[in-house]
Order: sequence, then C-alpha cells, then structure tokens
Amino acid sequence: MGLDFIAIQLIGIGYGIGMFYLAFDSWKRHQLTKGDFTVWSLAWLGFTLALIFPNIITRVREVLHIGGGQVPFFTIAGFMFLTGIVFYLYQKVRINSRKLEQIVQKIAWDKIKTR
Repeated sequence: MGLDFIAIQLIGIGYGIGMFYLAFDSWKRHQLTKGDFTVWSLAWLGFTLALIFPNIITRVREVLHIGGGQVPFFTIAGFMFLTGIVFYLYQKVRINSRKLEQIVQKIAWDKIKTR
C-alpha cells in the first residue's frame, strides 16, 4: 500500500467517524428515530470498517466477481445505497404529502361549515 492510499484511508475513516457523530448528535436531539439512527450507524460503521480492513472488500469482490479493484465495488455499493435512500425519502415525502392534503381538506371543510 502506498502513502496515497493510506492518506485516502485516513481521510475516509475521519469522514466515517464524523458522519457517525452527526447521526448520533441528530438522534440525541430527537431529529432521527431510533430506526433511522440504527440504519445510518450501520452504514457509517460499515463504511469505516471497509476502509480500515480493505482485504474484506477484496474478498467480497472476488465472491461477487467484481473486477477492477475496490473503486468499482464502492461505486456499485454507493449507487445501491443512494437509490435505497432516495426510495426511502420518496416514501416519507409521499406520506407527508398525504397528511398535508388531509389537513388542508379539513381546514377547507371547517371554513365552509362556518359560513
């Protein structure tokens, strides 16, 4: 391993630890549910461990027959993670949209009734 790889590892590890701290802080401030915190904690822990132990990624790549080094693996894993998060966010937005629509309808009906 070259010095460049170790520097990238250290930056990535610092990023993973920092993001875990932000998730923890958000949970303590009640901005995340326990389930959300668990998902994000596992994601950041997995990211950090993958950087600390890159041989695990190599073994996983070999099992999945992903060639070309660790970059394609992280690209595929990152894309899968991001699409999962986008789907989760879409669901939350739809739920909030429906709740907002019901509130607006209730307010409109209440205004009609008071006339």
